[in-house]
Amino acid sequence: MVIKLNGKDITNYTGNISWQDSVDTLGIMTSVDIAKNPNDRYMPKLGEVGDIISIIDGQNVITDSITTEVSLNENSRGIKGYDFAFYLNQSMVIKQLYKARADEAIKSLCNEFGVMIGFIPTIRVFISKIYKDKTIAAIIADIIKTAREQTGIAYRLEMRQNKLYIEPYTNLIVKAVYKPASNLAPFDATKELEGVTKKQTIENMKNVVTVTDENGKILAETSDQASISKYGRLQTVISTDGDAKTVLKNTLAELNIIEEDISITMLGDSSIRSGRILEIYNQDYEFNGYYFIKQCTHTVESGTHKMSLNLDKVVV
Repeated sequence: MVIKLNGKDITNYTGNISWQDSVDTLGIMTSVDIAKNPNDRYMPKLGEVGDIISIIDGQNVITDSITTEVSLNENSRGIKGYDFAFYLNQSMVIKQLYKARADEAIKSLCNEFGVMIGFIPTIRVFISKIYKDKTIAAIIADIIKTAREQTGIAYRLEMRQNKLYIEPYTNLIVKAVYKPASNLAPFDATKELEGVTKKQTIENMKNVVTVTDENGKILAETSDQASISKYGRLQTVISTDGDAKTVLKNTLAELNIIEEDISITMLGDSSIRSGRILEIYNQDYEFNGYYFIKQCTHTVESGTHKMSLNLDKVVV
């Protein structure tokens, strides 16, 4: 693992390192402890607000982060930062869309505010909406949410090497591999799990869906009577200017489920982050298939890389 500050290698001055991302937020948050010693005139003073911190693992540039906060204690400077999604999360705009195709609307936003694009697929959903006092990230997230309601396709929205990528979740199936040293063979990190917890909940379940237009007129409604009989009536209302029956079908399929919340810790693989689907087969903890990564936190302490994941069971 190499840590760079404004392009200069400062790995030897760093201590604990962590980075975290979640499907609920756009961007990666990083934290790096940098040694300081006011009594050593030869030790450089490192880490200021606005500096660029890079975390690199081999050929994988995990993140370039803008330092947004510096905290001091007796022996170190704590550097906290965010990748370039920081600007999308902080910049508020007014944007009017009229029958704009979803992918073209996103590309227009990116071009308008100088956001580099890595990949955005064709999304044939049309948006007519006025966004007022919303961040760029919130507008893009709402467009993606609308696309999912109308097509049933879930997309991952993320920044990689300062570029915006939007990809279907099903294209992001990964395996966790841990390589203990350059001269040792890698192995499946999911075979050695710790801190495993599992919880099932119906708190977010909806088994009755009503779809309305923007004026509140009911367009369609559907329900799952078997689910209602067992869990009670749990209803939601969705407004749309798209195809009501499609939105109805996709929303019920998405929400009429028992959520399984899973937390695990394992040895780290720097390629793993939220929004991926992780393959796990571990008989000791009854894992047997594919699990959606909702949140991922990596830590490197005393040279040991671990990652803590929050997961959902999914069918691929």
